Amino acid sequence: MTIQKPLLSISELAAMFNVSEDRIRQQYADNAAVLKTMYEKAVRTGKKVNGYTAAQLKEDYQRYEIYAL
Repeated sequence: MTIQKPLLSISELAAMFNVSEDRIRQQYADNAAVLKTMYEKAVRTGKKVNGYTAAQLKEDYQRYEIYAL
């Protein structure tokens, strides 16, 4: 899996939304947690969740976990 970089850096996002960089990292972590829950449901049921396959969700939640660092 190759991790693509986000379009904007954490510092650019923080400036755009007038929040701290820690808040941006926390949002990435929160998003990763939701995606991981969706991934686990997709694996458990063997069906797509919100139109996404388990493989897509796994890749997305792992990417967001890395963004949160």
